[in-house]
Amino acid sequence: MSVCICISLFYFSFFHLLAARIHACTGAEGSSAAFIAAKHNHIDALFLLAELGVNLDTLCNGGFSPVFIAAQRGHVHAVGVLAELGAKVNTPSSNGDTPVLVAVQNGHVDVIRLLVSLGGNVNTPASNGHAPVRVAAQNGHGKMIRTLVLLGAKVNVVDSEGSTPVYVAAQQGHANAVRVLAELGAYVNYSINAGTTPLCVAVEKGHVGVVRVLAEFGAAINAPNKNGVRPIQIAVHYGQVEMFKALVELGVTVTPSASPHRPHLLAPPPDFSAKSGSGSGGYAGVLAAAMLGVQVTWMP
Repeated sequence: MSVCICISLFYFSFFHLLAARIHACTGAEGSSAAFIAAKHNHIDALFLLAELGVNLDTLCNGGFSPVFIAAQRGHVHAVGVLAELGAKVNTPSSNGDTPVLVAVQNGHVDVIRLLVSLGGNVNTPASNGHAPVRVAAQNGHGKMIRTLVLLGAKVNVVDSEGSTPVYVAAQQGHANAVRVLAELGAYVNYSINAGTTPLCVAVEKGHVGVVRVLAEFGAAINAPNKNGVRPIQIAVHYGQVEMFKALVELGVTVTPSASPHRPHLLAPPPDFSAKSGSGSGGYAGVLAAAMLGVQVTWMP
């Protein structure tokens, strides 16, 4: 009789300890059983853990839920099963980022569609104030941008830095993302807080393809920035030879000079720290101007 009691107490203690470890965040990375199962897309394990009463919303591994890690890894099935078992799809990580945001960061379009169908919000910003569509624009992910906007994301959302998605895409040189945003109604002439348009920043960075796309969708190719400097003047300042040629090709206005045979351009002094494929700094821009018969005079 006493032996049976001892055996019963042993198994009771063992299963009590096992249950405690299943529920807790343990191991070198502080991961729960549910977190590990979601991370590795172990669907059967998720069902078993749910039957054992495990909390599927526990934050582990630095503050991430099982849904969050499944969304990050692109495990569509795991995300769906977790939601079916009662897990919350909008639970943010300890730093405030949502499963939707991390799926956007990693380019998992199918996960985004599923999360939104389950109640995920495509407009909840990251902890740094960047909306999901802005993150997709920065990464140049055109398909993700289109998916987010069709699911309700605001295409012209202004982030904490005063930038729009199309400005960020133009700055990064993502011509396809700029095209997708423009097709979806992005304001291509919107000036950010710094007083710079998407076209001006693309000119500064030397992104010729982006400039051509912006011009195609109605960007003002002669509009100055907040300092009164026009795109073609910016190209000369930063020594962007191919950009200078492209702007002239697109019909940028070059101020006429006294000579009807040689147009004149007033530009900021060259930036000698800038680099160009055809010269050094602003000198390359002057070279491009000379090649096209344009006389350049430095602004005071």
